[in-house]
Amino acid sequence: MCTITPREQLIAALRLQAPPDGLVPHYEFQFQKELELTGAAYHYRSPEFRTLPAVERHARLRDDAARYLAVAERLGHCGIRIHFGDIDGEMVSDELVLIRHLKDLANDRFFIQGTLRCSTFEIPLSDGFEDLVCMLHTDPEAVEELCREKLKRGIAWAQQFADAGCDGVDEFADYCLNTGPLMAPRMFSRFITPYLAELVGAVKAMGLYFLKHTDGDVMPIMEELISCRPDALQSIEPVGATNLDNMKARYGDRVCLMGNVDCATLVSGPEARIQELTQHAIDVGAPGGGFVLMSSNAIHFGVPLTHYLAMHRTWQMSGRSAVTMKE
Repeated sequence: MCTITPREQLIAALRLQAPPDGLVPHYEFQFQKELELTGAAYHYRSPEFRTLPAVERHARLRDDAARYLAVAERLGHCGIRIHFGDIDGEMVSDELVLIRHLKDLANDRFFIQGTLRCSTFEIPLSDGFEDLVCMLHTDPEAVEELCREKLKRGIAWAQQFADAGCDGVDEFADYCLNTGPLMAPRMFSRFITPYLAELVGAVKAMGLYFLKHTDGDVMPIMEELISCRPDALQSIEPVGATNLDNMKARYGDRVCLMGNVDCATLVSGPEARIQELTQHAIDVGAPGGGFVLMSSNAIHFGVPLTHYLAMHRTWQMSGRSAVTMKE
């Protein structure tokens, strides 16, 4: 009897197929509760990590790889995403070391995923929002040049992840606020769509899957996003007109949907409401395949582990039977 690996579960979803073993795939783009779950935090989170010689860092990264695998095995996650939250060259290099350790230890059981930081235009994460808005109108050619630079950097990063043995990459750039997109659709089609489409094409040509992350109400730009042909869209944040019911009905046959248990509720609870939202996500997303259960963003430090485990229990109880439900 052939055993289906967690990696194969996720790849089936990315291909818009039903889960081969009948269980909805599940993992998180970030799971930051490893200390509570396993008794130790990843070494790379330590303030002293970056002061260590490369040889020592690399040895500790092998320990981190083993811990990542222990978390994935314990929680039944199908994928492991590596993202240190920093964009300088040294940290990206350390990510590649960790990925190679994962590939060595995991024996292809899990989908290994790298992260392209803001390789297309995104909502500024610091001061400069007003300057950006002005630039879009007063110097659009300069914005396009910045877009080309971001694209070039993103493609180079993707090649490094491909060479390290990743199965896929996500592009981590937020295009939307809770009230809607950063820019009007006509501007999105000029400053983001062509560059995102080229990035997706380049990544797929490397043999990688492409997963697109953005927060906020994405409905006004969904056609633009889908036209770029990403394999998956994450996080389907339940704000504005964006909800899983809408997404599944309109786009579920064109892109894998990843989400969307509300992160705010995962922080505040109660557990009964978390279970209710998880059940709804499974019931809506699972039929027909092409769905991965996740939070609507990440299981970050502020989410009580007990709240995540309430979501996890619901997935374990309902994640198989919902696949065969009729829409």
